[in-house]
Amino acid sequence: ALPVVREAPPAGELPAGCILLGEAERFPLPAGVCEQAGAGLPEHDEGYSLLVTKDRVCVASPTERGVFYGITTLLQLAKVSEAGLEFKGARITDYPSLDFRGIHCLSGKNAGDEISKALRTLMARFKINTLVWQCEYIVWDSCPELEHREYGMTKSDARKVIEAAPKHFVEIIPLVQSLGHSEWIFTNGHNLHFAEDPEHPYAYSPIHPDSYKFIFKVYQEVLDFFQPRIFHIGHDEVTTEGRFPHRSKDSGKTVTELIMEDTLKLHRWFTERKVQVMLWGDMFLYRTEGPDACLAPTLEDARLRRAQLPRDVFVADWHYGIFEPEELSTLPLWKNEGFPVVGCPWFRAENIRNMALACIQNGVEGLLQTTWAGFNFRITDNPDAWHQYWAYIWAAHYAWSGDTTPPEQLPF
Repeated sequence: ALPVVREAPPAGELPAGCILLGEAERFPLPAGVCEQAGAGLPEHDEGYSLLVTKDRVCVASPTERGVFYGITTLLQLAKVSEAGLEFKGARITDYPSLDFRGIHCLSGKNAGDEISKALRTLMARFKINTLVWQCEYIVWDSCPELEHREYGMTKSDARKVIEAAPKHFVEIIPLVQSLGHSEWIFTNGHNLHFAEDPEHPYAYSPIHPDSYKFIFKVYQEVLDFFQPRIFHIGHDEVTTEGRFPHRSKDSGKTVTELIMEDTLKLHRWFTERKVQVMLWGDMFLYRTEGPDACLAPTLEDARLRRAQLPRDVFVADWHYGIFEPEELSTLPLWKNEGFPVVGCPWFRAENIRNMALACIQNGVEGLLQTTWAGFNFRITDNPDAWHQYWAYIWAAHYAWSGDTTPPEQLPF
């Protein structure tokens, strides 16, 4: 057990073998030692300086988060043997290529411990700073009748993840699907009276008032539970399943009018509560504008939808094919039209690398690694899904480093 001294170093000569950690303004000593050795402090808030000599270890950063990331790198330099603990010598100045480095994943029955462990060991451990947590199958107090027998997660179990996140400098953005992919609303045969297509309950009807009585009641509970800065409303693949429009046909409105009225209604509700809206980008793109995941029916519809979308909407732009960075043309499209945007790959290594490079080259906010491994998050004893979870390390590596090395040539 190492003796720990806070705020001030020991009087006199620093003891050999000491480890100095600190934010530069609160505790300038490690930053000064690093600077003298040629490992100057980076200007980026999440950056750090790290120095390992035969006498001491120093980790310095402008922020707590940066010190934390320096320590995660220090752990990579550790070697434990019968002789004790030692670190490889190093002189490092490091900072991220992308500010937003996120993982998207789903919840799961009794999965609180599993997700918390992954947050510690696969996300924060490799400098991921955001968890977009798709959590509609948490058992909400406002609709307990929707508890799913296979996927239902209690709020007490979910709270384990909420408590783990700030300890590891991970921001949670809750994702609860609305409009498209809203099967969760109709669990156990409930709420079919406001399903857009009751024979295929997938989307709620955007002209039925009960749709919004329900969704806003749940959304308010989710806000109270998470207290988030950003909320992901989903909104992808609205027209890919069931009949849309079906119930709302009688309104005489076009699909674009129905989608935009719904989106703007949700945006107004969140804006009143000072929460930023995030959504998937596919319904706002036409197939000539990007390589895949462009689902607007015409170019005119795509442009009209984007024109009506408030510019503070945070776009998650997903593309899962393997395309060269230059072919991921929707990233600069979103940016040039004034939207904050993150690129979203899936599990294939080249997809992840090329998306990260495209995000860096276009100067967008960052990368969001998606996980579609079922509604129960599970890594332990689940080899069929490991390829989706080990992708977290590729995503973390490329998003932080900006490395252009092909995946098959990486040294891990």
